[in-house]
Amino acid sequence: PQIPLLILIIFLFYTWSCLIKKLDKEIVKVIVSTFIFFGVVEVLFGVSQLYNIIPNNNSYFKITGHFQNPDHFAGFILSIAPLTLGVCLFHKSLKSKTLIRLSFIYNVLVLIILPSTKIRSAWLAILVGSLFLLYHRFDIKFYLTKYINTIPKKTVAIVTIFSLIISGSIALYKMKPDSAFGRLLIWKVTIDLIQEKPLFGHGINQFKTKYNLAQAEYFTLNDGTERERLVAGNVEHAHNE
Repeated sequence: PQIPLLILIIFLFYTWSCLIKKLDKEIVKVIVSTFIFFGVVEVLFGVSQLYNIIPNNNSYFKITGHFQNPDHFAGFILSIAPLTLGVCLFHKSLKSKTLIRLSFIYNVLVLIILPSTKIRSAWLAILVGSLFLLYHRFDIKFYLTKYINTIPKKTVAIVTIFSLIISGSIALYKMKPDSAFGRLLIWKVTIDLIQEKPLFGHGINQFKTKYNLAQAEYFTLNDGTERERLVAGNVEHAHNE
């Protein structure tokens, strides 16, 4: 049953890509505005949960939006953030003031709510997407080639970048070390599941059942380390964002 679904997804993606290319710019603006509108609604929902105005869907977490988990909430809002930032950065090519204002509001709300989710992968995704847009908007390449034009300067720049990456990675890890180690366990067990059916997987919504059985088998056969036993739990998704 997975093969027809995969074919359908590929077909829909191809159809959507062709449709977007042929659509009028005004229609594209309507589509973009719709995405941003629902993004603003979701972020407002999360902000309301943050300040205890409305309850969330999971007693274990403070912020989940309309989802059951902050991972999913953060994934949703970050997928729209580069779009809204792009609208703000390249607004001169747009005539819709409403779209620009809506995008600005969304960006401000994301800055308020995203740190509270404590989802590190979402922070990294937002950072990378924002740097990519800023690089093209302000022609960063020109300034890099103009001011970092000697071997000593390039060396210092490379060392600085790697130092920031390493120190940032360590800081993110130390924020929630058990969470990071737990994901390593999830990925280790999941790799075995992928090897069993690498092309089409185990079926729709089968991860929770298959994974937890595989995790139990892993500890039965390998015993596992003490730390792995401490971070193991009832896993519902692969945390592969």
